Amino acid sequence: MTQQRPSLKLFCVVALGALALPGCAPSPVPPEQGFTPAASAVSAPPGAIGDRCWDKIETPALSPPQVRWIELVCPEDRTPEFVASLQRALAARGDYAGEITGTIGPQTEAAITRYQARIGTGGTALSTESAERLGLIPRKPTL
Repeated sequence: MTQQRPSLKLFCVVALGALALPGCAPSPVPPEQGFTPAASAVSAPPGAIGDRCWDKIETPALSPPQVRWIELVCPEDRTPEFVASLQRALAARGDYAGEITGTIGPQTEAAITRYQARIGTGGTALSTESAERLGLIPRKPTL
């Protein structure tokens, strides 16, 4: 049985309606808890499953401008054990040279960015594709 995460859109609508706030964004979690803020915190591609996290990469210099959505490993899934495994996996591939701390700091963020640039996924927040390739989460079945 899968646990449903509350919808951020519903929260924003309730907060906006009840408090008449000019905008709604989640409170950032300190970096030592392993969260990198991204556009995904408030948006998702059309037809996306509601309990997933996304990053939107826009390339306006191209004609026509390009938009690409990347599914991310959600902040609540980045436990200290997960992050320590991430750091070990990045170190094994030569992208991380820091201590295994279980927290995402500047060195881990830089290693994620380097690894994702090297494999062609891009972005600065950890994508599910990268986590799959690193062996941190199971691969999604292909149809």
